[in-house]
Amino acid sequence: MHLAIIISRYKPYIGGAEKQAERMAEAMIMKGFQVTVLTRRWGTLPSYENSGGVSVQRLPFLAWGMLAPLTFLCTCLWFLWKNRQSIDLIHAHQHDSAFTGALAKIIIGKPLITQFHGGGHDVGSEVKLLARGWKGRLMAPMVMKFTNAFITVSTNIKNDLLMLGFKQNIFILPNGVDTEIYSPCPHQKRIPIREALSLPPDTVLFVFSGRLELVKGIDILIQAWEGFIQSSHQNATLVILGTGSREKSLGEGINNCLFRGPVENVRDYLQAADVFVMPSRYEGTSLAVLEAMACQLPVLLTRVGGNPELVDHLKNGILIPPEKPECLTAWMDFLSDNISLRERLGAKARETVSQRFSFDQIIHDYEEICYSVLTEKNHLEKFIN
Repeated sequence: MHLAIIISRYKPYIGGAEKQAERMAEAMIMKGFQVTVLTRRWGTLPSYENSGGVSVQRLPFLAWGMLAPLTFLCTCLWFLWKNRQSIDLIHAHQHDSAFTGALAKIIIGKPLITQFHGGGHDVGSEVKLLARGWKGRLMAPMVMKFTNAFITVSTNIKNDLLMLGFKQNIFILPNGVDTEIYSPCPHQKRIPIREALSLPPDTVLFVFSGRLELVKGIDILIQAWEGFIQSSHQNATLVILGTGSREKSLGEGINNCLFRGPVENVRDYLQAADVFVMPSRYEGTSLAVLEAMACQLPVLLTRVGGNPELVDHLKNGILIPPEKPECLTAWMDFLSDNISLRERLGAKARETVSQRFSFDQIIHDYEEICYSVLTEKNHLEKFIN
């Protein structure tokens, strides 16, 4: 069975949606699928590579404003047309691939799954971006009509689809984590990890991992951190992992703050840390948050999007209102002084991920959705909740 995945960015880009798409593609290879990823060819990346058994086709496009999505759409449709005899199922990730997937369904007649992961540029869900403006009025009805099944990573995103009139086959399938890879680190091993990462050995270590974009609240985090450090918490360090359009605005001279950019060894930083913090303005089911929880870290998040589906306030994490840097400062202050609370929240966070967000279970459910769409048999009532 041949699965064609459409996504605008793919490995080596390491956003949450990209990481999850990569892991899902490689897992489907292990289950006997043939998987081809169609993505944009950025910079000097090769036009083709085999990555973990996945055939990655990086297609040319013109990176000039509106021409970028249009030219990628054309090269993507051309590839799918040429290979229409071998392809069995199309899976479009994120709003910017949804319309391409719908057109592909029309042209080559193969069933289509469309998946929405999280937040968009207007600090809402990707669904709102899909339906925005005159383009949305053209594209959204076609996506609605020609998609066989929709996957959302949270109830919040499903509700956005329902509000726009999308009613057929909407499945909630949250992101999943390999809990053997992302696991807690014994305290006696934490100091050597910090030394290997050139981190202060004796400090309360806060970590942020994600895209440096408005939607992730990186500006709120910096504002809150400066207030926290100024209130005499010199024995604390913030590590920021990731890249994005807000990277340059971080600047220099933020006390006790280390910017490490995009890294592949995120797990090492999580195992070295004491608290994970992400004051997002919107979230789906954040893979970065799940990875932190799997590493038994207390998570300090905003009560937005899918976060309340992950965290029960003061039971397995902390939820605060968005756009409240002073509230974030206060909770960082409280957690930095309360080791027992950090340990209790972290243990419950790990338990939550192990029970509800195991990647093995998620990929099993995804395979069921794929086969249901292919056979046109709807026996997936357990996903529609």
